[in-house]
Amino acid sequence: MKAARLILITVFALLVALPCWSSEQVRLKYVGTIYTDESGVQLKSPEGVTVTDNFIYVADSGNQRILRYELSDGRPVSETIFPVAKSYPLMVRPDSKGNMYVLDGKNRRIDLLSPEGAPRGSLDPKGLPDDGKVVPRSFALGGDGTIYLLDIFSQRVLVLDGRGQFVRGIPFPPKHGFFSDVTVDRQGNVYLLDSVEAVVYRAFKGEEEFSALSESMKDLMNFPTSIAVDNSGRIYLLDQYGSGLAVVSSDGSFLGHKLSMGWSDGMLYYPSQISIDQEGNVFIADRNNNRVQHFSVVD
Repeated sequence: MKAARLILITVFALLVALPCWSSEQVRLKYVGTIYTDESGVQLKSPEGVTVTDNFIYVADSGNQRILRYELSDGRPVSETIFPVAKSYPLMVRPDSKGNMYVLDGKNRRIDLLSPEGAPRGSLDPKGLPDDGKVVPRSFALGGDGTIYLLDIFSQRVLVLDGRGQFVRGIPFPPKHGFFSDVTVDRQGNVYLLDSVEAVVYRAFKGEEEFSALSESMKDLMNFPTSIAVDNSGRIYLLDQYGSGLAVVSSDGSFLGHKLSMGWSDGMLYYPSQISIDQEGNVFIADRNNNRVQHFSVVD
């Protein structure tokens, strides 16, 4: 009897120690891959990708250019090339008018390009409450043109209006590892990704501080560096060193780990950024495989 009781206690302890898995299921279906531009030039270490209703924007970092692909039925059909020879583009985000915001990893700034690719200077935050230096690690654009800038120097997310005017700052949580990405959902809620601790933080629209949405998931993934939120509120974390994709529910519970390391279509090798559109199309900058991969979410 004592032995049976001991077994039951051990099993219960193991169950309690396991991560919280939701019954919600998410599957990814491989759709296609972008390897080259229309002239056959191979993508080289692409760091960033962003999908909108009509276009895919690729930061083709190693080739020092931005590629804009037009979408037809969710698939890229043609592209425009914008050289950015004096910078190293890490990500590109378009606003509602087609202007492009490009994070330059070489000069640590956000450059502005017109829809035709003409330079329009750099983003210069105005009206900051201090004169501290701004070092952008990532940024996101809200549907209303608001800019959310992840500033690793002042350890806060700067919220700016479309003209770059300071609106407010949301400080980093007191205890954290390293924040690598920020995103905003359609309701205006801001999400912050701690890569070292594998924790997702959230500040609801208008809030002045971040709260932990999830517990640490560093035993379930290896240095997630990019975050995206779909229309259902599910959170996707691109696991750079683990070469995979983790999915988290809107309440912070872990839904599973997708994809794996490899070189074949549908596999990843040190990916760098993820983007999701309204229809559930997922695009991943598969950096060390020199390509951008397209998946769709299957509920």
